[in-house]
Amino acid sequence: MQQKDDVSGEKENAFSSKRYDDARKAESEDILARIKSETGSGATGVIARSFSRGREHLKASELDSQDRVEVWATRAGRILGLIIMLAMILWLVLYLLQA
Repeated sequence: MQQKDDVSGEKENAFSSKRYDDARKAESEDILARIKSETGSGATGVIARSFSRGREHLKASELDSQDRVEVWATRAGRILGLIIMLAMILWLVLYLLQA
Protein backbone atom coordinates (compact mmCIF):
# COMPACT_ATOMS: atom_id res chain seq x y z
CA MET A 1 0.00 0.00 0.00
CA GLN A 2 2.84 2.36 0.88
CA GLN A 3 4.44 1.64 -2.50
CA LYS A 4 1.23 2.55 -4.35
CA ASP A 5 1.00 5.89 -2.49
CA ASP A 6 4.63 6.67 -3.34
CA VAL A 7 4.02 6.06 -7.05
CA SER A 8 0.85 8.18 -7.15
CA GLY A 9 2.62 10.93 -5.17
CA GLU A 10 5.49 10.93 -7.65
CA LYS A 11 3.04 11.20 -10.55
CA GLU A 12 1.28 14.15 -8.88
CA ASN A 13 4.60 15.89 -8.25
CA ALA A 14 5.71 15.31 -11.83
CA PHE A 15 2.38 16.59 -13.16
CA SER A 16 2.38 19.73 -11.01
CA SER A 17 6.05 20.32 -11.84
CA LYS A 18 5.26 20.08 -15.57
CA ARG A 19 2.35 22.52 -15.20
CA TYR A 20 4.61 24.90 -13.28
CA ASP A 21 7.30 24.64 -15.97
CA ASP A 22 4.74 25.22 -18.72
CA ALA A 23 3.36 28.29 -16.93
CA ARG A 24 6.85 29.72 -16.46
CA LYS A 25 7.72 29.04 -20.10
CA ALA A 26 4.55 30.78 -21.31
CA GLU A 27 5.23 33.75 -19.04
CA SER A 28 8.82 33.99 -20.30
CA GLU A 29 7.68 33.91 -23.92
CA ASP A 30 5.14 36.68 -23.22
CA ILE A 31 7.81 38.84 -21.60
CA LEU A 32 10.23 38.31 -24.49
CA ALA A 33 7.53 39.12 -27.06
CA ARG A 34 6.61 42.32 -25.20
CA ILE A 35 10.26 43.40 -24.97
CA LYS A 36 10.79 42.69 -28.67
CA SER A 37 7.75 44.75 -29.66
CA GLU A 38 8.77 47.65 -27.42
CA THR A 39 12.42 47.87 -28.41
CA GLY A 40 12.42 46.98 -32.09
CA SER A 41 15.67 45.50 -33.31
CA GLY A 42 18.41 47.47 -31.63
CA ALA A 43 19.67 50.66 -33.21
CA THR A 44 17.53 50.32 -36.33
CA GLY A 45 14.43 50.38 -34.13
CA VAL A 46 15.58 53.57 -32.45
CA ILE A 47 16.40 55.23 -35.77
CA ALA A 48 13.12 54.14 -37.34
CA ARG A 49 11.14 55.42 -34.35
CA SER A 50 13.02 58.73 -34.44
CA PHE A 51 12.28 59.29 -38.12
CA SER A 52 8.68 58.25 -37.60
CA ARG A 53 8.26 60.71 -34.72
CA GLY A 54 9.90 63.47 -36.77
CA ARG A 55 7.64 62.80 -39.73
CA GLU A 56 4.54 62.86 -37.53
CA HIS A 57 5.73 66.10 -35.92
CA LEU A 58 6.24 67.82 -39.28
CA LYS A 59 2.85 66.59 -40.52
CA ALA A 60 1.21 68.15 -37.43
CA SER A 61 -0.91 65.04 -37.04
CA GLU A 62 -1.70 65.81 -33.38
CA LEU A 63 -3.76 68.88 -34.30
CA ASP A 64 -7.49 69.05 -34.96
CA SER A 65 -7.92 68.10 -38.62
CA GLN A 66 -11.13 70.17 -38.89
CA ASP A 67 -9.15 73.44 -38.64
CA ARG A 68 -7.26 73.28 -41.94
CA VAL A 69 -5.67 76.73 -41.56
CA GLU A 70 -4.11 75.81 -38.22
CA VAL A 71 -2.81 72.51 -39.59
CA TRP A 72 -1.22 74.07 -42.68
CA ALA A 73 0.22 77.02 -40.74
CA THR A 74 1.75 74.64 -38.19
CA ARG A 75 3.19 72.47 -40.96
CA ALA A 76 4.66 75.50 -42.72
CA GLY A 77 6.17 76.83 -39.49
CA ARG A 78 7.71 73.50 -38.57
CA ILE A 79 9.16 72.96 -42.04
CA LEU A 80 10.53 76.51 -42.10
CA GLY A 81 12.11 75.90 -38.70
CA LEU A 82 13.71 72.69 -39.99
CA ILE A 83 15.14 74.50 -43.03
CA ILE A 84 16.55 77.29 -40.85
CA MET A 85 18.09 74.77 -38.45
CA LEU A 86 19.73 72.84 -41.30
CA ALA A 87 21.07 76.09 -42.80
CA MET A 88 22.57 77.07 -39.43
CA ILE A 89 24.21 73.65 -39.05
CA LEU A 90 25.64 73.92 -42.58
CA TRP A 91 26.91 77.44 -41.83
CA LEU A 92 28.55 76.23 -38.60
CA VAL A 93 30.26 73.31 -40.35
CA LEU A 94 31.57 75.55 -43.14
CA TYR A 95 32.76 78.11 -40.58
CA LEU A 96 34.62 75.47 -38.58
CA LEU A 97 36.21 74.00 -41.72
CA GLN A 98 37.66 77.41 -42.67
CA ALA A 99 39.52 77.76 -39.37
